[in-house]
Amino acid sequence: MKSRLNKIGLKWRIFLAFACFAITAVVVLWILYFILFDGIYHHIRSNQINQTALHIQQGLASDPDTTLANAAENSGLCLHLLDINGNVISSAGTRPYCPLRAIGDSDLAQLLKKAQSNGGTYFSKVTLPSHALKNPHSDSKEADLTYLLVKIVPNNGAERVIVIDAAVTPLDTTVSILKTTLICTTAFALIIAALIAALLASQISRPIVRITNSAKGLSEGRFDYEDKSNIPEIADLARTLTDASVEISRTEDLKRQLFANVCHDLRTPLTMITGYSEVMRDIPGENTPQNVQVVIDEANRLTRIVNDMLDISIMQSTTEFEPVKCNITALISEILLRYNKMKELEGYTVDFIHDREAFVMADETRISQVVYNLVNNAIDFTGSDKTVTITQTVSDSSVLIRVSDSGEGIPPEMQQHIWQRYYKSDSNRNRVRVGTGLGLSIVKEALVRHNARYGVESSSSGSTFWFELDLAQ
Repeated sequence: MKSRLNKIGLKWRIFLAFACFAITAVVVLWILYFILFDGIYHHIRSNQINQTALHIQQGLASDPDTTLANAAENSGLCLHLLDINGNVISSAGTRPYCPLRAIGDSDLAQLLKKAQSNGGTYFSKVTLPSHALKNPHSDSKEADLTYLLVKIVPNNGAERVIVIDAAVTPLDTTVSILKTTLICTTAFALIIAALIAALLASQISRPIVRITNSAKGLSEGRFDYEDKSNIPEIADLARTLTDASVEISRTEDLKRQLFANVCHDLRTPLTMITGYSEVMRDIPGENTPQNVQVVIDEANRLTRIVNDMLDISIMQSTTEFEPVKCNITALISEILLRYNKMKELEGYTVDFIHDREAFVMADETRISQVVYNLVNNAIDFTGSDKTVTITQTVSDSSVLIRVSDSGEGIPPEMQQHIWQRYYKSDSNRNRVRVGTGLGLSIVKEALVRHNARYGVESSSSGSTFWFELDLAQ
């Protein structure tokens, strides 16, 4: 049964939910009318009788006859004022028949005794004695029922007895009218509820169905749904899927570019390695240090490409992250020692400017990777002076690391894309660039894991990549 319910579509689920709500409301209404009706009637009637008795009690001191007459006219009840011995002082009643007037002295004495034993008040729905039933105009089964209130109250040093009888109104005709009215109302309400449920379900489900049909081409970066829904949540869903379609399409383009870049970048060093190796194998005297260095350099280029791709894959998939208290100043200094050979062979200068040591909570491997990638990126794009500058600035709560080059800078329209995977600038450069466009994406992933602030500043005189970490406590 549960599996069948799970297969019901959204439209019919909304329809059934609304229909169940309407049916529940109708059932509650029927319960109120036919099961609780008698209790509601009794509650209203008893409140009316008690309020009338209180009004009479408050007016006894002034004019008992007028008080009873006014109360009887306003309430439509039979009212009696007796002394404590059961003698009638005053009576009033607008109804033509008051059954209590025919009750004998013994019955009245019993009512007084019940009131005295109950703290001065006796109230009940009772059946009158047969000799009191002298109303020839009533054939109702409820004609012998009445509400009786007997209340003993003080009055000018004496005790008076207020007696109120209120015949139970015959309910057969009233209930029949209510039943007919309720059946008609129920039928009308269910029809209206069904129409509203169908309209509401259709209005909600129709745009979702259109979005679903359009989303089938989402994997191909094709999402052609037009945002026409007036339901905010559905409109937000459509906009989200539209944005996802654009992002998927852009990612697919970048992946195609990646494959083209990888093929090109791998083919070039492989061709060089193969060519120089064959030359050194086949031609005597070509096994020179210069040719060996070319093979080594091209092998390093291959290693760098593969490592970048492996690093970003690991960064995306692994949850391993082990921050420890580390000396970032010493870490950067140690990394720069490995660039000494590049200084000697190619004339590059990498300066590190700092005034004191700084300690941070970080994963040493990931932060080292950040520094490596930023320095390599700066070396790739620095100017003819071949200078890269790293600056460390320590404040009260954080340390700011800036890596600057003296290259041509990054155009403003490209700065928002440089952190994206596979992105490689195709602007005109003097030097041939290698790599997969993953270096800065690796930097971003590592810094995000460290909750670090990061960014780039660029002009025609060079670019500065920076990141900021909180100091360790």
